[in-house]
Amino acid sequence: MTDQVDTPSRPAPPLPDTRRTTLRDAVRAERTKYGSVRTLGRITVVAVVLASVLAIVFCISIPVTRGTAISAMKPQDVVSAGLLGIDVAAIVLVVLGAMFVGQEYSTGAIEQTFIITPKRARVLVAKTLIIGPIAFGVGVVAAVIGLAVGGVVLLVAGSDVAAGYTAATFRLAAGSVAMPMVYAPLGVFAAFIFRSTSGGILVPMTMGILGGIFGWLPASIAGWLIPLVPLAAVHTLSGAAQPGGPEDLGFGPAIVSLALWLVVPYLIARWRLTHKDA
Repeated sequence: MTDQVDTPSRPAPPLPDTRRTTLRDAVRAERTKYGSVRTLGRITVVAVVLASVLAIVFCISIPVTRGTAISAMKPQDVVSAGLLGIDVAAIVLVVLGAMFVGQEYSTGAIEQTFIITPKRARVLVAKTLIIGPIAFGVGVVAAVIGLAVGGVVLLVAGSDVAAGYTAATFRLAAGSVAMPMVYAPLGVFAAFIFRSTSGGILVPMTMGILGGIFGWLPASIAGWLIPLVPLAAVHTLSGAAQPGGPEDLGFGPAIVSLALWLVVPYLIARWRLTHKDA
């Protein structure tokens, strides 16, 4: 009979100290995720490319869509057509924001994220702090490209290029940048609420579509509903709203409206994270 010799077991590796995971750590981790997932970077590039291509298409197709030669159009209207590329960029950025969250839920990686960062609200804030500046940057680039494309088209058409750049034009460009800045984070919040990429895409898209649908309703009803959607606030800031129309909210109410469209979904997503299992 042989004696049994106890073999010393290898000590288990120490668990990471998640109690000290700060917001800065969470932001750094989310920045690393964004940089390491090629699809996210490609979507960002696609947003800029599509905004550029469609800015050109919107400008050169004016004779077809409006039945008027470019040289006969107001120069300001030609440049404004190029700024429609910002709207396209906003749609792509909604997909980016939703995927930034939804892909972790689809792969189950979100559980590891919450183990490393137990305070789940920090993950929500960190992802927003990554997507928000990206949306702003892409929106600004799309605006600059749209302004440039409009100028080139005017130059080729022999129109007065300088007349295309008025205070109203620059207001339209600056105000339109608010669209991706609101809709992309909204995609992040909705993806957390519904725990899926599709949910993150559906909510912002629905908000955009509702603005158009409400316009078909009787004026007495549309006058109440149109001001509620974020697009009305964006059009107010950009000067695209018809003066005295239902989209003309005024600068202060427009800012408040956009703030509410960010704060309320954020609070719902935060509640969803802190009161429900991932």
